[in-house]
Amino acid sequence: MVHLNRRQFAWFAIAAGLGLCALSLLSGNQWFNPLPMSPGSPEAPLSGATLFRILLAFDGVILISLGIWRPRLQKLAPTSRIASPVIEAPGQPDLSVRTSSILLVFVTLIGATLRLYGLDSELWLDEIIHRLIYGGSTLLEVMVSYSSSNNHLLNTWLTNISVATFGDHEWAIRLPALIFGVACVPVVYLLARRVLPRWPSLVASALLAVSYHHIFFTQNSRGYTAHLLFSMLATYYLIRGLDSDSKNMWLAYVLVTCANIVSLATAAFVFLAHMVISLGVLAQVRSQGGSPRHTAGRLVSVFAVACLGALHFYVAALPQMWVVMRTVYSQSHSGYRLFSAEFSAELNRGLASGFGPGLLVAALPLLAMASLGLWGIWTRNWILTSSCILPSILLSIFVIARDLTITPRFFLPLLIPTVLACARAIEGAVAWMRQSHRRGEQVAPAAAGLAVAAIMALSVFSLRDYYRTPKQPFRTSIEHLESTRRPDQIVIALHNARRGIRFYVGKMGLGSQDSYFYAPTRADLLNICQRQPDRPAILVTTFPRALRLSRPELKEAVDIGWQPFRRFRATVGDAQITLWEQKSPHSSCLQVLEATTPTDQR
Repeated sequence: MVHLNRRQFAWFAIAAGLGLCALSLLSGNQWFNPLPMSPGSPEAPLSGATLFRILLAFDGVILISLGIWRPRLQKLAPTSRIASPVIEAPGQPDLSVRTSSILLVFVTLIGATLRLYGLDSELWLDEIIHRLIYGGSTLLEVMVSYSSSNNHLLNTWLTNISVATFGDHEWAIRLPALIFGVACVPVVYLLARRVLPRWPSLVASALLAVSYHHIFFTQNSRGYTAHLLFSMLATYYLIRGLDSDSKNMWLAYVLVTCANIVSLATAAFVFLAHMVISLGVLAQVRSQGGSPRHTAGRLVSVFAVACLGALHFYVAALPQMWVVMRTVYSQSHSGYRLFSAEFSAELNRGLASGFGPGLLVAALPLLAMASLGLWGIWTRNWILTSSCILPSILLSIFVIARDLTITPRFFLPLLIPTVLACARAIEGAVAWMRQSHRRGEQVAPAAAGLAVAAIMALSVFSLRDYYRTPKQPFRTSIEHLESTRRPDQIVIALHNARRGIRFYVGKMGLGSQDSYFYAPTRADLLNICQRQPDRPAILVTTFPRALRLSRPELKEAVDIGWQPFRRFRATVGDAQITLWEQKSPHSSCLQVLEATTPTDQR
């Protein structure tokens, strides 16, 4: 390994900076070939290649400045840091390091088993759209394209690698999300040790290991589990960096922050939350007699490097991202207004799913326990607690200020402070029983074990129905159609159903049959019926809310001329598949559709 002294490093930085500046001026845009945007999308305000070249020049200027300035890093004084030791339990029994390590491995294996089971179930629409748009794309194409909000960069890269390695299977498509999801189980223990002793930290890991919602997103080929993992690690390394001012800790923080933002764009709110929290850090440093100026300099440097690093992954796609975000999340059918009745209903549906049908009332004590435990973890480490909660608050403020829509899955990171708070509440209850009950030393551990077992059983009970129900039953509905429809009947998948049905029709080898058609609009439906004038049609729909809001004329035609005869349940909200048969079974679909058209429009 070559070691450079400060003078040699300065010359190297200046030379590299000049090289980057020259590259930004001389390189063309021929390498820039993003995937096409959806038809009808507004044009991007400028080229992503231009932004990338500007960033290269900026990188060059920074390197030249560092070479001329040659800064020297000095370790912060103890009074300019924030102490954050691991939590021990003096005077209270706790697990040994060896025992807790063995149990953590066991809990992680349980979590992995629950996430592996059913991994090969049917894909739902977002996973399918992701494969249709980005499947087989190169790393460069993924980096410079944002034609859909489904492009979670890191997950897209890893999914393409997984499929290329193992084949186009559902489990291979979800493998990256699975790996990150399983890794969350031991990492939550690592984070919990900053606010909890060993045994309650193990409780937090166990609660996450059996969590319905975490298992759901682990078996979902999206960037959410990577986002949870790297958010926890970013918070952990921020705390360790503020405590030790170690170069390794700060470097780790920069790396996991970049990985977090590359996993999911909304991870930028975690980074923003850390910058807001740094203001409180400076106030605490001042109160303990340290130098806020030195601490601020360290934080500004670290945040700047992290921001610049993450920007390199997105800069070429930023113009397309700007268009997509303004277009998609301003539409009412793409989500819900934050304080609307529809959002509350969808949130309640998701919570009820996680606790099993009819068991949401039984979960209320769990929520009350978490509320009590939240104060407990705040008093032990306010930086950790704020880092877990503040990103969701900032996201909510942004959504309201921009008048955007949102879905409950954006608040999945709140699962982490929930399990930590529950574990802290159980720890507090055990300590109280030890002190207040004359047989507390014998009763408290048993009571804690029963409480943890009850909470875990509540979640595991809800998983029975989850494993029996696909996220979105496209393949199941096609299998039913193939076994029941008459030879003269055609199948027309409408609106959002068309992509999922087309995907699985091809996957099942049915694409050569002249029986499946796809109609995003009423005009397309009419065109198909005109080309099949003598054949009756079965319609397939999903996401009825989106169909009603974005294609009301199509929804009206369906309601007038067809009637539902079979519904297939889904675990994704509003994603059930509905099959519709003609109200006039002996008529052709063209006759039925013409009968739904007003006379003045025929």
